[in-house]
Amino acid sequence: MKNLQILIICCLFGFLLSTTSCEKEITHTKIEGRILEYGSGLPLEGAKVVLSRASTGNPNGQLHYSGQDTLITGKDGCYHFDFEHDNNSTLFLFVYKENYFDYENDFLSSITTYRDHFIDPHAYLHLHVKNVNPVDDGDRIRLGGGGDVFHGINIDKIIIEKRRGNRQNDLTWYVEKNSQGSTFHQSFYLLAHDTTYYEIFY
Repeated sequence: MKNLQILIICCLFGFLLSTTSCEKEITHTKIEGRILEYGSGLPLEGAKVVLSRASTGNPNGQLHYSGQDTLITGKDGCYHFDFEHDNNSTLFLFVYKENYFDYENDFLSSITTYRDHFIDPHAYLHLHVKNVNPVDDGDRIRLGGGGDVFHGINIDKIIIEKRRGNRQNDLTWYVEKNSQGSTFHQSFYLLAHDTTYYEIFY
């Protein structure tokens, strides 16, 4: 009987240890700052800020996101999250706003931090591409390293590219005629929410 009592006590003790070891470590985290426009530093009102927790709970190691909290910024562009979570995950901040590129940033999951985030505004490059000195059907132009390619003598195209505003943007194109090729380069400063017009006549 005494041995049975000792066995029962040992089993209970082992169960308590295993239960305690499986408990998740809880961390209190505060994340705050401002959502600003890249280049101008203006605060962005009406930006949707989503704080998500990511973990690798599946065998292939892919991140699994679960919603943590969501808010919409006011005129000052400020965001603030104050919460508790388990310490076995990484926190990601997503920002969405019309006429801006989507934004993602990851945080260490056990810190209190203040951080401003700069969001890229849309800008547009309006290109008029035209073969004004045609040679033959072997004429060719390629925009960018892997962009549009046009062949022939009757090329007259309008191309509108969405790009990141309030920053320098580069454009490269390659022209081939009479089996001779040349590469050209142009740099633009594209203003936010504006359209820059450029002609490529070759």
